[in-house]
Amino acid sequence: MTHQKPEANPDFNGGPDIATLLGAAIAEAMAKITTIDAQDTGNGYTARLDSAEAYELELHADAGERLANQFDHGVARLSLTDIAVAMPNRKLPRSLPRFSLVPVKSANVYERSLSPSGYSVIVPEGIKTTYRNEYGGLPYLDTQYGIGLAKDDWLVAIAGAGIDANNKLKIVQLQDVSGTSSKKNVGHEHDPSFDPKTRFKTGLHDGFDWRGTLVEAWATLAKQELISDAIIVQSGSHNQWQDVRTSAISRFLPIHPGYDGVAARRGFYPTPNGDWIREVA
Repeated sequence: MTHQKPEANPDFNGGPDIATLLGAAIAEAMAKITTIDAQDTGNGYTARLDSAEAYELELHADAGERLANQFDHGVARLSLTDIAVAMPNRKLPRSLPRFSLVPVKSANVYERSLSPSGYSVIVPEGIKTTYRNEYGGLPYLDTQYGIGLAKDDWLVAIAGAGIDANNKLKIVQLQDVSGTSSKKNVGHEHDPSFDPKTRFKTGLHDGFDWRGTLVEAWATLAKQELISDAIIVQSGSHNQWQDVRTSAISRFLPIHPGYDGVAARRGFYPTPNGDWIREVA
């Protein structure tokens, strides 16, 4: 059983045609790729970034250790007002002041930060989770660390990331964890209290580029805490969950709008192995 469910056009509700927007974003990213020299190394890649030499002098020798030590403090320092972004041709929702960023992390610490936590996660006290009834509403975290997006006291989305083999911060999970997108989650189909309209109470469908916002949250944390000089967004085609891998726009455009589309919009460059990379500026 997989925990993620593909959504129809998750990032472009009410906006311009998805293929047009995504095609334009990818074309722009491809045009800029000459400014970055990425070399595929099998398990990952190294990248030459203009400011890397000076920046790396300040980096901790072990990015994974730095992430572990600075994660809670780093998330607390983030300003959602400064980070939040809207969908193309949309405005940020008026409900933005009701949102906050919260740390979500594994209850069982592993050395590799990209190791999955599963449902064994720690959520800040006072934050309500409603992902799966059978796990007390806790979300499934694909890594050891996740930046959560809460509306009031309700955890509605999460971005899981960790450090890859080349000491780069890598985002592998961008997910709605409100539990309202499927009747198999919180609102069971036989539960008379289930209200399909609950999904629109999450605040994730009102011009708010919540995936892009969570990507920027990780990028900001990486910079402020000197964790990595570059950030990677894993392609949807490399996602560990089959339902994500198979929910590309089409067989002619085998990319996922919730991963590749987000990366293209946020100014990431495509790499030889299909993932996306951007310098931490």
